[in-house]
Amino acid sequence: LQVKDGTTELEALHIAMGLERRSQDFFKTFAEQLSDASGRKAFLEFAREEEGHLEELRAEYETVGAKSR
Repeated sequence: LQVKDGTTELEALHIAMGLERRSQDFFKTFAEQLSDASGRKAFLEFAREEEGHLEELRAEYETVGAKSR
C-alpha cells in the first residue's frame, strides 16, 4: 500500500483505513498474548483508539465519496 502522486483522495483514505484495521488487529492480538493485566488493558485501549480513527476515516470516505458522485 503506497500513496503516489496520482493517488486520489478516496484511494488514500482507503489505504489509511486498511492501515488502521491492521493496527487495531495487531493491538488486539498482542493484548490477547499478554498475561499482565495492565499491559493487556493498555493494548486493548490502543485497539479502541484505532477503531475511533477508523470510524473517522470511514466518515470522511463517505463524505468525499458523496462529493465525487
